[in-house]
Amino acid sequence: MPFGFNCHAPTDQSPNLPSESQGSARADDVDQTVRALEPVEDDGAPAGEAKVRFAADALGFQSKLSSTSDSMVPRGTKLLALFDNECRARNGRASESSSGSSAALKFEAEEFSPKDNQTLASMTAEAEADPCLVRLDENRRLQLVDPNFDPSAATAGPGFSSLAVTNDARASEARHVIFSKALLAWDWFYSGVGLNSDVVVAIIDSGVLHTHPDLAQNMWMDTDGSRGYDFVNRDTNPTDDNGHGTHCAGIVGARADNGVGVLGIAGNRVKIMGVKVLDNTGSGTEAQIVNGIRFATDRGAHVINLSLGGQFQSPALRDAMIYATTRGVVVIVAAGNDNVLIDDADLFYAPSGYSKEIPGALSVGSVDAGSGARSVFSNYGTNYVWIAAPGSGGILSTYAGNGYTSLQGTSMAAPVVAGAAALLVGSFRSKSITYTPEQIVSLLTESARPVTALNTFFRSGATLDIERAAKLFYSRYVLSGDGGTEGL
Repeated sequence: MPFGFNCHAPTDQSPNLPSESQGSARADDVDQTVRALEPVEDDGAPAGEAKVRFAADALGFQSKLSSTSDSMVPRGTKLLALFDNECRARNGRASESSSGSSAALKFEAEEFSPKDNQTLASMTAEAEADPCLVRLDENRRLQLVDPNFDPSAATAGPGFSSLAVTNDARASEARHVIFSKALLAWDWFYSGVGLNSDVVVAIIDSGVLHTHPDLAQNMWMDTDGSRGYDFVNRDTNPTDDNGHGTHCAGIVGARADNGVGVLGIAGNRVKIMGVKVLDNTGSGTEAQIVNGIRFATDRGAHVINLSLGGQFQSPALRDAMIYATTRGVVVIVAAGNDNVLIDDADLFYAPSGYSKEIPGALSVGSVDAGSGARSVFSNYGTNYVWIAAPGSGGILSTYAGNGYTSLQGTSMAAPVVAGAAALLVGSFRSKSITYTPEQIVSLLTESARPVTALNTFFRSGATLDIERAAKLFYSRYVLSGDGGTEGL
């Protein structure tokens, strides 16, 4: 193993927050994430959902299109058509996808605009007549959850003492690793038999610089030798031309113990799948993002990270998230950086808002890695944001040009949680214990460190604690007799 261990950490080394800020610990056997998912179609849409979905009054999202049958869908309206590629193959119809057929998706979103004005009734009739057309939605643009260069990168974080040892030159500057107690958790996850199989984490973003010296060894490779897919340029080279995706990738999976740079939350039993859905400005369409989620799912990702969003509802994105979670993928989403209360009336954010209703999906807010306080930019809402993680105060990670930089944002907090989810997934898999994405979310949220000052911002006022998540996993699934007898 590339890490040095002695034994399990014997005590809880939570940040040195004022005593009045500490909340009460929650019982390990209280499941706070039980949600019932209504029956869904194979593409992830609710059972019986209409093919054409422009009805603002029925779906609750702001649409420029009317729901009345005689209303006009104007020429040039940007639309998203989701096709069943297996159906098209059976009917001898080649993909007309803007993403390129080499993506080989089971369900594929295509962008198009009507050439002439068309009534909603006639469009619905055409859609119903096409057996391979699954859904027809609007197609808007989403942005990366815009980070800022972190001016507080030099702020000291809490001083934890880890038993796991790495030689990464700038590890002490990656304060999200320290604050979340990732190395203390490695004393659990990597000791003994430890993780014996790789976990695939898809970074659905602006791409990943797969040649970065701190990422190259931890990159996923497809059967054709590619490192993922680029839905912007329609090829198998998802190189990052922005920097955002590479930063998120390093937070999850920068190579540990290689003598250079930083280290990722998940250690070295992780493979990063690069899925480029955002262009060099950090912008991408719903169709590109939907295809990215479905590609990662079809290619075997275990965890998906989405540090992107928009202030509207998107049934197409919701369906893609359900498609992923119902196939065993954990979906982690950034809450957003607008310092607003997320609710379902005036300030709904997609895709983060859907985590409330999708078992196995989790929306992440940001706290400062130095003080533990909510980051001033972080969106919040006790119904929608179920956990917080360090997203400011020194989030140093890999970046463009084979370099490193400190950024701050919920974009950075989400991959911290995605890395923790990967450790839990790897533990279940290594011990041959069946799991669901909802169980991963439950372990993360139930073990989170309660802080009273966060009660009005995040569900249960809690921030990620990976060591506590490791202990909860062992107490619940290993010592219970489900996967071995390794002691606490």
